[in-house]
Amino acid sequence: MARTGALRRRDYFRDARARVVVHREVRQVPISQHRHEFYEIVLIVSGVGVHATGGFRHRLEAGDVLVIDPRRAHGYEETRGLNLVNVLVRDDLVPQLERDLGRLPGFHALFTLAAARWREGAYTSRLHLSREDLERAMEWVDRMEEEVQRGAEGGHLLAEAYLALLAGLLARRQGRGWRAPQGAPPSALARLFTWIEMHLAEDLPVPRLAAQAGMSLRTFHRKFSAAAGKSPTAYVLERRLDRAAEWLRQEPELAVSEVALRCGFGDPNYFSRVFRERRGCSPSEQALKHRAGGKEG
Repeated sequence: MARTGALRRRDYFRDARARVVVHREVRQVPISQHRHEFYEIVLIVSGVGVHATGGFRHRLEAGDVLVIDPRRAHGYEETRGLNLVNVLVRDDLVPQLERDLGRLPGFHALFTLAAARWREGAYTSRLHLSREDLERAMEWVDRMEEEVQRGAEGGHLLAEAYLALLAGLLARRQGRGWRAPQGAPPSALARLFTWIEMHLAEDLPVPRLAAQAGMSLRTFHRKFSAAAGKSPTAYVLERRLDRAAEWLRQEPELAVSEVALRCGFGDPNYFSRVFRERRGCSPSEQALKHRAGGKEG
């Protein structure tokens, strides 16, 4: 894997159909902090080292799990026999995982709020798998890699299915003992992210979100923005667009107005306009692409 700079999606996802790729590192050498254009689930298989992100450092050992989103720079220091597996996940697959698994509180604690814990410098709820869970996770990773390498019809969909099994296991284990960032009620934000996923079709003004989290408006804005990296309004809009993109991919025959309603857009014209602005094409064009290319393409 490249030692410095940004890791480009095109260098790792060379098959246009692949949305998940397995990359193994045997005896990982120290690597300076870098970003990548995809999500990365890191499973520490053996050895020790130090994980660095921003100004924060923490020790690594077998069974540790890291979930790195594209916003976060990270690297490794003081590595000794550090063997790890990187599961690279294209960013357009994460909304589908969020739709399917987002009701597990541990999902958002792991995939959404981890960066907030690093920024606070108090990574107190680091995910660590038991030996049994690590073996199970590695079995699914092996199957995932086999399907991607085989390249047979349907193989990439099967690889995504194994990824869902892995993400579900990690979310459940993370959900057992996650603690919210300092100053927020225990698990309040994790529960809120889950609640938002279940209510995207409804009106979600910021005061309603703050009340659901049990916080004052001022505290809510501060805590939510620190956790999500964007304002509550921007987050909800982005999640609605992600959900809409999934509907257009999975059921491209749906009317645009129906997709808009299912995702919380009361005005289909506004939905079409903002979708084009943020995604570079209209909902109709997006649906047409999937009707022409099939669901896996």
